Amino acid sequence: MQQPIIKISKRALRITIKIDKRKNIYLTIPKKTAKKTALDFFHSKKKWIEKHLKKMPDIMEDIGGLPEELNLISISEKYKINYIQSPVLERMNIEILIPLKTINLHGNIKNKNLVILSIKKALKVIAHEKLTILLQNSAKKYNLPYNKLTIKDNKTNWGSCSAQKNINLTIKLLFLPFELLEFIMIHELCHTVHLNHSVDFWNLCRQKLPDNEKLKKTFNQQTHQYIPCWMDL
Repeated sequence: MQQPIIKISKRALRITIKIDKRKNIYLTIPKKTAKKTALDFFHSKKKWIEKHLKKMPDIMEDIGGLPEELNLISISEKYKINYIQSPVLERMNIEILIPLKTINLHGNIKNKNLVILSIKKALKVIAHEKLTILLQNSAKKYNLPYNKLTIKDNKTNWGSCSAQKNINLTIKLLFLPFELLEFIMIHELCHTVHLNHSVDFWNLCRQKLPDNEKLKKTFNQQTHQYIPCWMDL
């Protein structure tokens, strides 16, 4: 069995294992946990890991055709993507027409990595406009003010909150159902009060969102099915 990618987290309260779509295994450990202890835990879960790896479909290195449309479930919008090949342009020109729900990519569309990077840049623009409004509404509704929102293409986490009450959210949230987006937004907003995962933090989450435990379970079990394979590139 492959070795895990170890992440040391100041906020983690326990050792956790996560497997992404490409079957990379992440082992997140609290800051003061010994590496040997973490690896012993990892090896004790060998059967569980192998069972889940077998259930996961293989993702080919070539992801096939490029997406023609982005189904952004959390904001109930679909964006059409137009690809315009240019033999002259080595870089990609990105035109985002939010009112028309259209993204125009003009450049070397044969370069798949460049195309995916360009789509992600477009998603950041859309996410910044749409998620800013939604986060502001949630902050006002639940009386949890924050300082600033930053949108990123996070690979391993969905959001974060700093001691300065600055919140980071990933573009992947656009692909989730709204209730799961709201679950993450409230989770991070609660970190503006408790910058940890203490009992007080979880109590605050449940106070603001009574279905927090149910949504947490749904989030952990179902999020992978909403994210397009090319988002992991």
